[in-house]
Amino acid sequence: MTTINLIPHEVLLARALRRRMRRWGLRLALTLLVLLGAYGGLEQLVSGGSSEYRELSGECSAIREGLHSAEALVQERDRLLVRRATIAAIQGSAKTGALLTALGDALTPQSYLTFLAVERCAPSPASDAPATDCRGRLHLRGRAPGHREVGQVIRRLEQAKVFREVMLRAITDPIGAAGGGIEFELFCSLEESGQ
Repeated sequence: MTTINLIPHEVLLARALRRRMRRWGLRLALTLLVLLGAYGGLEQLVSGGSSEYRELSGECSAIREGLHSAEALVQERDRLLVRRATIAAIQGSAKTGALLTALGDALTPQSYLTFLAVERCAPSPASDAPATDCRGRLHLRGRAPGHREVGQVIRRLEQAKVFREVMLRAITDPIGAAGGGIEFELFCSLEESGQ
């Protein structure tokens, strides 16, 4: 059987065009729905990540504050250890007061000091640590009317039993110095050993 299509060609084209437009409209609507769903999911993910980020940031800040306070405690401990070591050095076997008393007794009435430095050994960090053979020392410079007075100062320092060794480092007789006299420099090794 033969069929004859009596529908004009323009109508068939218009129907085909409408069908294609509906299909593309449907595809566009589905694509838009998928994109909206993806956008909503990403927004949920980002807002969840953002709140998690804020929570982690708060924890990080708390940890950072804890580290700062721990660092402050370590610095305070170190400062106290230095103070403790200084106190231990001052409380050494030959106290600084005894050194100064012996030095004052050793000077003659006409001699005087122009420089004085006491160098002590650093205390050992632990009491069970082996003692080092460190010896403190007294470094002094002064003026005296003559060589005899310098000799008396050296003898008196040796007799004080506070110093292990008294060494004359330099003696100068400046010409034309105001007040006359001579300048001397001494090093005295202390009897104490490393603590």
